[in-house]
Amino acid sequence: MEGVLKIQTILTGAISAVALALAAAPVQAATEVFNFADNADGIFAVGTLFVADSPNKNGTFDIQGIIGSVTNATDPSNVKVDDILGLVSSPNQPDPTDNYGFIYDNVLPLNINGVLFSGDSSAIYNLWSTGGKTGEFYTYGIPGVANFDAHGTLSVGSVPEPATWAMMLVGFGGLGGALRAARRRRGTALVAA
Repeated sequence: MEGVLKIQTILTGAISAVALALAAAPVQAATEVFNFADNADGIFAVGTLFVADSPNKNGTFDIQGIIGSVTNATDPSNVKVDDILGLVSSPNQPDPTDNYGFIYDNVLPLNINGVLFSGDSSAIYNLWSTGGKTGEFYTYGIPGVANFDAHGTLSVGSVPEPATWAMMLVGFGGLGGALRAARRRRGTALVAA
Protein backbone atom coordinates (compact mmCIF):
# COMPACT_ATOMS: atom_id res chain seq x y z
CA MET A 1 0.00 0.00 0.00
CA GLU A 2 2.85 2.36 0.86
CA GLY A 3 4.49 1.74 -2.58
CA VAL A 4 1.25 2.63 -4.36
CA LEU A 5 1.00 5.82 -2.32
CA LYS A 6 4.55 6.83 -3.33
CA ILE A 7 3.81 6.20 -7.02
CA GLN A 8 0.60 8.25 -6.84
CA THR A 9 2.42 11.05 -5.02
CA ILE A 10 5.15 11.10 -7.67
CA LEU A 11 2.53 11.00 -10.44
CA THR A 12 0.60 13.86 -8.83
CA GLY A 13 3.81 15.88 -8.51
CA ALA A 14 4.73 15.22 -12.13
CA ILE A 15 1.27 16.22 -13.39
CA SER A 16 1.42 19.39 -11.28
CA ALA A 17 4.88 20.27 -12.62
CA VAL A 18 3.75 19.78 -16.24
CA ALA A 19 0.60 21.85 -15.66
CA LEU A 20 2.61 24.68 -14.07
CA ALA A 21 5.22 24.58 -16.84
CA LEU A 22 2.53 24.76 -19.52
CA ALA A 23 0.80 27.64 -17.77
CA ALA A 24 4.05 29.60 -17.28
CA ALA A 25 5.73 28.91 -20.64
CA PRO A 26 5.43 31.65 -23.27
CA VAL A 27 3.56 30.23 -26.24
CA GLN A 28 3.78 31.65 -29.74
CA ALA A 29 0.34 30.66 -30.92
CA ALA A 30 -0.51 30.20 -34.59
CA THR A 31 -3.17 32.91 -34.27
CA GLU A 32 -3.06 36.36 -32.71
CA VAL A 33 -5.99 38.74 -32.40
CA PHE A 34 -5.54 42.48 -32.89
CA ASN A 35 -7.63 45.51 -32.02
CA PHE A 36 -6.88 49.08 -33.07
CA ALA A 37 -9.04 52.00 -31.94
CA ASP A 38 -8.77 55.71 -32.64
CA ASN A 39 -11.90 56.86 -30.82
CA ALA A 40 -11.25 60.54 -31.49
CA ASP A 41 -11.28 60.06 -35.28
CA GLY A 42 -13.63 57.06 -35.47
CA ILE A 43 -11.18 54.60 -37.07
CA PHE A 44 -11.19 50.97 -35.88
CA ALA A 45 -9.65 47.68 -37.02
CA VAL A 46 -10.16 44.21 -35.55
CA GLY A 47 -9.11 40.80 -36.75
CA THR A 48 -6.89 37.77 -36.56
CA LEU A 49 -3.30 37.33 -37.70
CA PHE A 50 -2.10 33.88 -38.74
CA VAL A 51 1.51 33.54 -37.63
CA ALA A 52 4.38 31.09 -38.17
CA ASP A 53 5.09 28.88 -35.14
CA SER A 54 8.87 29.25 -35.46
CA PRO A 55 10.91 32.45 -35.39
CA ASN A 56 12.50 33.73 -38.59
CA LYS A 57 16.15 34.77 -39.03
CA ASN A 58 15.49 38.06 -37.20
CA GLY A 59 13.91 36.33 -34.18
CA THR A 60 10.43 37.62 -35.04
CA PHE A 61 7.46 35.61 -36.35
CA ASP A 62 6.26 35.90 -39.95
CA ILE A 63 2.62 36.88 -40.40
CA GLN A 64 1.21 34.50 -43.00
CA GLY A 65 -2.39 35.66 -43.24
CA ILE A 66 -4.99 38.08 -41.90
CA ILE A 67 -8.78 38.36 -41.60
CA GLY A 68 -10.97 41.00 -40.00
CA SER A 69 -12.51 44.37 -40.76
CA VAL A 70 -11.79 48.10 -40.78
CA THR A 71 -14.47 50.56 -39.69
CA ASN A 72 -14.35 54.20 -40.72
CA ALA A 73 -16.84 56.15 -38.59
CA THR A 74 -15.35 59.60 -39.17
CA ASP A 75 -18.80 60.59 -40.47
CA PRO A 76 -21.34 59.03 -38.05
CA SER A 77 -24.09 59.38 -40.65
CA ASN A 78 -22.07 57.34 -43.17
CA VAL A 79 -20.12 54.60 -41.34
CA LYS A 80 -18.11 52.40 -43.71
CA VAL A 81 -16.95 48.86 -42.94
CA ASP A 82 -14.28 47.30 -45.14
CA ASP A 83 -13.61 43.56 -44.85
CA ILE A 84 -9.93 42.66 -44.85
CA LEU A 85 -9.08 40.53 -47.91
CA GLY A 86 -5.52 39.51 -47.09
CA LEU A 87 -1.88 40.41 -46.68
CA VAL A 88 0.11 42.35 -49.22
CA SER A 89 3.09 40.04 -49.53
CA SER A 90 6.52 41.23 -48.51
CA PRO A 91 9.24 39.91 -50.84
CA ASN A 92 11.90 40.79 -48.24
CA GLN A 93 10.08 39.29 -45.23
CA PRO A 94 11.21 39.43 -42.45
CA ASP A 95 13.17 42.51 -43.55
CA PRO A 96 11.30 45.73 -44.47
CA THR A 97 9.79 46.27 -47.92
CA ASP A 98 8.72 49.57 -49.51
CA ASN A 99 5.54 49.20 -51.55
CA TYR A 100 2.43 51.35 -52.25
CA GLY A 101 4.17 54.19 -50.40
CA PHE A 102 4.40 52.16 -47.18
CA ILE A 103 7.32 50.46 -45.45
CA TYR A 104 6.28 47.15 -43.88
CA ASP A 105 7.72 43.80 -42.82
CA ASN A 106 4.66 41.67 -41.86
CA VAL A 107 6.15 40.24 -38.65
CA LEU A 108 5.20 39.91 -34.99
CA PRO A 109 5.68 41.52 -32.67
CA LEU A 110 4.42 44.48 -34.66
CA ASN A 111 7.04 47.22 -34.93
CA ILE A 112 7.41 50.59 -36.64
CA ASN A 113 7.17 48.92 -40.05
CA GLY A 114 3.99 46.99 -39.33
CA VAL A 115 1.75 44.84 -41.47
CA LEU A 116 0.32 45.77 -44.88
CA PHE A 117 -3.03 44.38 -46.02
CA SER A 118 -5.83 45.04 -48.48
CA GLY A 119 -9.54 45.56 -48.00
CA ASP A 120 -12.58 44.58 -50.03
CA SER A 121 -12.83 48.23 -51.15
CA SER A 122 -9.35 47.94 -52.79
CA ALA A 123 -7.85 50.09 -50.03
CA ILE A 124 -4.34 49.25 -48.84
CA TYR A 125 -3.85 49.58 -45.07
CA ASN A 126 -0.70 49.79 -42.94
CA LEU A 127 -1.03 49.00 -39.21
CA TRP A 128 2.02 49.40 -36.99
CA SER A 129 3.07 49.70 -33.38
CA THR A 130 4.60 52.82 -31.87
CA GLY A 131 5.46 50.89 -28.71
CA GLY A 132 3.53 49.90 -25.63
CA LYS A 133 -0.19 49.91 -26.30
CA THR A 134 -0.21 52.55 -29.01
CA GLY A 135 -0.24 52.23 -32.76
CA GLU A 136 -0.86 53.96 -36.03
CA PHE A 137 -3.08 52.99 -38.93
CA TYR A 138 -2.84 54.55 -42.40
CA THR A 139 -4.47 54.41 -45.80
CA TYR A 140 -4.27 56.83 -48.70
CA GLY A 141 -4.33 57.32 -52.45
CA ILE A 142 -7.15 54.90 -53.26
CA PRO A 143 -10.04 56.37 -55.32
CA GLY A 144 -13.36 56.32 -53.48
CA VAL A 145 -11.78 55.46 -50.11
CA ALA A 146 -11.34 58.14 -47.47
CA ASN A 147 -7.69 58.69 -46.57
CA PHE A 148 -6.82 58.60 -42.90
CA ASP A 149 -3.84 58.74 -40.59
CA ALA A 150 -5.12 57.34 -37.30
CA HIS A 151 -3.28 57.32 -33.97
CA GLY A 152 -4.77 55.17 -31.21
CA THR A 153 -4.59 52.15 -28.96
CA LEU A 154 -3.33 48.84 -30.31
CA SER A 155 -3.47 45.43 -28.68
CA VAL A 156 -2.24 42.15 -30.08
CA GLY A 157 -2.75 38.96 -28.07
CA SER A 158 -2.24 35.24 -28.43
CA VAL A 159 -5.05 32.79 -28.92
CA PRO A 160 -3.92 29.35 -27.70
CA GLU A 161 -4.18 26.57 -30.25
CA PRO A 162 -6.76 23.80 -29.67
CA ALA A 163 -3.96 21.32 -28.88
CA THR A 164 -2.72 23.62 -26.10
CA TRP A 165 -6.20 23.84 -24.60
CA ALA A 166 -6.57 20.04 -24.81
CA MET A 167 -3.21 19.49 -23.12
CA MET A 168 -4.10 21.89 -20.31
CA LEU A 169 -7.50 20.23 -19.79
CA VAL A 170 -5.93 16.76 -19.65
CA GLY A 171 -3.37 18.01 -17.13
CA PHE A 172 -5.98 19.65 -14.93
CA GLY A 173 -8.21 16.56 -15.19
CA GLY A 174 -5.32 14.30 -14.16
CA LEU A 175 -4.46 16.60 -11.28
CA GLY A 176 -8.08 16.66 -10.11
CA GLY A 177 -8.30 12.85 -10.33
CA ALA A 178 -5.11 12.41 -8.33
CA LEU A 179 -6.27 14.84 -5.65
CA ARG A 180 -9.67 13.12 -5.43
CA ALA A 181 -8.00 9.70 -5.04
CA ALA A 182 -5.69 11.08 -2.35
CA ARG A 183 -8.64 12.60 -0.47
CA ARG A 184 -10.55 9.30 -0.70
CA ARG A 185 -7.55 7.38 0.70
CA ARG A 186 -7.10 9.87 3.50
CA GLY A 187 -10.79 9.51 4.45
CA THR A 188 -10.48 5.67 4.43
CA ALA A 189 -7.33 5.80 6.58
CA LEU A 190 -9.07 8.01 9.16
CA VAL A 191 -12.09 5.68 9.38
CA ALA A 192 -9.79 2.63 9.84
CA ALA A 193 -7.88 4.36 12.64
